Amino acid sequence: MEKFVENGKVKIFVREAVALNSETAVLLIHGLAEHSGRYEQFIERLNQNGISVFAMDLRGHGQSISKRGDCESINKVLTDVKCVVDYVKKHFKFESIGIFGHSVGGLISALFASINNNELDFLVLSSPAVYCPDKLKIMKIVPYKILPFVKIKKKHSESQEMLEYSKKDKYALHKFSIRTVGVFFVEGQKLLQKKINITCPLLLVCGKQDILLTEQNEFLSFMEKCSNKKNKFICYENAKHRIVQNDGAEQRMSEIISWIKECKRG
Repeated sequence: MEKFVENGKVKIFVREAVALNSETAVLLIHGLAEHSGRYEQFIERLNQNGISVFAMDLRGHGQSISKRGDCESINKVLTDVKCVVDYVKKHFKFESIGIFGHSVGGLISALFASINNNELDFLVLSSPAVYCPDKLKIMKIVPYKILPFVKIKKKHSESQEMLEYSKKDKYALHKFSIRTVGVFFVEGQKLLQKKINITCPLLLVCGKQDILLTEQNEFLSFMEKCSNKKNKFICYENAKHRIVQNDGAEQRMSEIISWIKECKRG
């Protein structure tokens, strides 16, 4: 089922996949320039294991109704997430609710969990943008807030094949504003350093072949700031940036699902 969750003038597109007799729900948050439709295989696997999924398109992305290719502030993005979580809690009675966030979606998920500690029962971060890559550190001196009209063409992905795939995807962003990059990689990460307070069980997964977020030590440093005995870190030897897509995804999806079920049993 597809629907829109309203947050003021913005309408957030949500793919709603409720599993039969489901007691657990996952809010899925995609990465920069992509959309929820990229996760259909993962959503299906979660459903097969009795886990319901609510996959949202971030504002400026996919089928959400807002200014395409632009995010005004990290706080507005976080209110979008809150609206979707509130919608799920109002209309469904799940025993546990968590978030799966990939890349920039991982940053947003970590922020939401830190600010709304009592809202989530678990958190899965896939190659999360919880630190700023060297090539984007210049954004710290760019006046991105006053440059929403300046667009950047997407030139990088984990592979040329994936970049070509994105060009043919009608819901993927081929261009996005400089402001969007600054909102996530400057404003968002600065807020995370200030607010980090994740107490729910956390699984962080990444790949050694990731060419976008390459510093495993940064992920480990982030994990050290999160306190829960069920926390787990996995760095897959042959994985790239996308953990639940590409070769080897079946095993990785199974391990993520097993961890979610283990959290519920505990």
